[in-house]
Amino acid sequence: MIQAWQTFLSQQGAQLENGYVVSFASNPAFPDNSLCPLGSWHLLRISGADAETFMQGQFSNDVRLLDGQNSQLSSYNSAKGRMYSCFRLLKNADVYFLRLPADIADAVIKRLRMFVLRSQVVIEDVSEQYVHLGLVGEKTAKALRQAGLTAPDAINGISEKQGTLCLHLPGAVPRYELFVPADKAQPLWNSLCASLTPANENRWELAEIRSGQPEVYQATLEAFVPQMANLDLIGGISFNKGCYTGQEIVARTHYLGKQKKRMYLLSTYGTDVNIGDKLFEHASDNTQSIGEVVRKARNEHDGYDFLAVMQIKSTLADLRLLDVNGESCDVEQQPYTIPGGDDTEKGS
Repeated sequence: MIQAWQTFLSQQGAQLENGYVVSFASNPAFPDNSLCPLGSWHLLRISGADAETFMQGQFSNDVRLLDGQNSQLSSYNSAKGRMYSCFRLLKNADVYFLRLPADIADAVIKRLRMFVLRSQVVIEDVSEQYVHLGLVGEKTAKALRQAGLTAPDAINGISEKQGTLCLHLPGAVPRYELFVPADKAQPLWNSLCASLTPANENRWELAEIRSGQPEVYQATLEAFVPQMANLDLIGGISFNKGCYTGQEIVARTHYLGKQKKRMYLLSTYGTDVNIGDKLFEHASDNTQSIGEVVRKARNEHDGYDFLAVMQIKSTLADLRLLDVNGESCDVEQQPYTIPGGDDTEKGS
């Protein structure tokens, strides 16, 4: 996070640890209309005459569909179809921006650059040039308009004004993501605070999880094919774009394979949850894990909501964290329909 921005947030009552906001003075942890500084993601800029062609051969979605008015989910996979990264991609003018978790950013940049070869493609980390904000709640669109920005109407829509990029993200609760040039961030923050309550990054993460949006972190690198993380259900895969790295496995899973694992929304109480933690069936003779935590956040009940890739057949089982006798977990109502298995009985 930009040092001057950290100083400014501290002056606004933010308590920071290792550069991340953990709380805002006496503000509630889960305000209905939230303004969240986001420091756990990086922003890459991909440019050059061959940028579109290069990304088309690397990513799971159809880059040609980006027209400056929309963003898309996509993935970057190994030759075996396992995800190195899951990210949001957009186009602005003649350049592309890619948002992904900070803890894998350097590794993804390094790997992408390996395949640039003689192509006219430049891949840069521009995170220090932008302040990253997340807005959650029914009043967010109005707050953006009052601050002089355009709130895109369409889900996955984007707008740009004076260098600030605004993304409208999916979910039952309205959500917007902003990338603000560093020199414009402080006055914009002050304008948005007229309608929104500052909150920590966990508030944003919880909204992401309840919207069923996957991520890939160091702990889950190459753990899942895209369909396991539901990318095919939320517009993250194109099945008619042509070849890209890992495409054969992804296509085979789609057309020939019977999907055995999917990503579900779960909750638990009283125990810490970490990305990569394993799930088990209680009192099962089989001590093999049946799932793995994808992302997690504290909820309003002093427990955790989390996303986990797990066996479809286990959705109605007595689920436990870490071992067969661990903390109990509940499968919650899913944010979108997940085909197969008995999860439909849970209201998904």
